[in-house]
Amino acid sequence: MKHPHLDTIARYFKGCNTADTDLMVSCFTEDIEAYFLTIPAVIGSYEVAKFWCQLHQDMGAIWSIDRGVAHDNDAVVEWTMRLTPAEERKDELWRGTDWFKFDNDRIAEIRQYYNDPGANPESTRNELQDYPYAERGYPLRENLDSRLP
Repeated sequence: MKHPHLDTIARYFKGCNTADTDLMVSCFTEDIEAYFLTIPAVIGSYEVAKFWCQLHQDMGAIWSIDRGVAHDNDAVVEWTMRLTPAEERKDELWRGTDWFKFDNDRIAEIRQYYNDPGANPESTRNELQDYPYAERGYPLRENLDSRLP
């Protein structure tokens, strides 16, 4: 049986692929938070939708959902994106994962993980910018220990 959160994520991706702001917003909580590795967080339903519309417009970005799993209020999808970076003349494929938190049937948080070495070559961090790791109970450098059984 397919999880309803995966259906919501599929609608959200359809909105990204067609630059349909209203469709994306209908999938989000009003105060959605989107976190990325190489750029600051984007907060708010219309702001997140506009962000993806701009990427679609500027680079022709189109996504597929390759795999997905969901449990309770969490879901994750593995995706492939085809885009043409502004400085390039040919399409590229990027692959990554998005982790989602849901509030009822709407996406409340997106954490996007992918490798884009050209976005911020000076950065040595491999963490989501602006993400509240300590507040969410993630280990930090000073308290990292094994969480394996």
